[in-house]
Amino acid sequence: MYLNLIKVASLSLFAAILSGCLSNQTKQQEQVSYQYNPEHSLALNFMLASGTMVTDGEIKDAEIDRPESASSEALDFQQAQATRNLAVDAISLHDGISTLAGLSPPPVGVSSGFHGGMMLLSLFVNKPRKPIFLRSHYVAFMPKDMAHNQIEAAEVLRGMLKVAALKALPEDAEVRHVVNEWKPLIGKGHKEHDVVTGGGCNKSYVMFYGKENGPVGCKMVIDVLGEPGITKSPSWLGGEDAYFFHPEKYKRKGPGEGLIIARLDVSEKPNIGWPDHDKRDEIISGLGEYSREKFALRISEHMPNWFYVYIAPTKSDPVPKILYQGKEYYFVKWKNESNNNITRAL
Repeated sequence: MYLNLIKVASLSLFAAILSGCLSNQTKQQEQVSYQYNPEHSLALNFMLASGTMVTDGEIKDAEIDRPESASSEALDFQQAQATRNLAVDAISLHDGISTLAGLSPPPVGVSSGFHGGMMLLSLFVNKPRKPIFLRSHYVAFMPKDMAHNQIEAAEVLRGMLKVAALKALPEDAEVRHVVNEWKPLIGKGHKEHDVVTGGGCNKSYVMFYGKENGPVGCKMVIDVLGEPGITKSPSWLGGEDAYFFHPEKYKRKGPGEGLIIARLDVSEKPNIGWPDHDKRDEIISGLGEYSREKFALRISEHMPNWFYVYIAPTKSDPVPKILYQGKEYYFVKWKNESNNNITRAL
């Protein structure tokens, strides 16, 4: 009852947010190299370099006090899980209302009205398409000397992702190539899939068309859609010309331009039929080391330093983060500290 009242009362707020912020959430990247700002976390520097969510200062780091008992080594979450928990407690948003009321800081330090509205919006609005802030995505600043043109750059990146994805699979994983052929009303149906089995993927299926049932396993999807833009890489990556892959940058060329896909898909059914959402959610919750986020984290470990992943906040995990070189980086920084890279290693 309380949540329903909140939803109704928040509609006017959403209208203001959508008209004032979502229409201009990603700046067009200029042909100037973004300079690293030591006052920001590495996570925020990456977002600023990609031009995402920087208009009108909607995004900034959340500041937290470093515990007096923490040693210098404890700044790395690899050695101090308790410190990570402190950061998560400080930046977690338990619900949008507390932020709107000013009772807790938003995860990435965005303005209270903006982020509180976004979190509430994410609870019950799926259409129109969610803003980039609420969608996890891959970003790449590929050096321009790695390909002769944009088409070739997409092909090179696709090949690198396939190699990284195979390395990113857990040790018990097995991969096999399967073909789904069927007879539609017109022509001939043909699809090929890479199927991953092992762990939680053994409870999933690859859904087939036609009469044949698909095999057990997760479907590994690796692709680069469209062509990237050309920009300057950020200063810590050399500040040179680069092919820029980002899902929201080039809408004018088509909905999928520069979009990187690298994931393990699940299905609760081996064939076309009515979906069972509860069963699908059960499979996803049991994926463990085969979950999308852990898969993306390990992919980042096996990709060059010009590649990163943004993980958006969700209802179950309201802490956004950057996955980079096998580590998680948060949009937080220590107050009055020069080391702002609060991270947890793979």
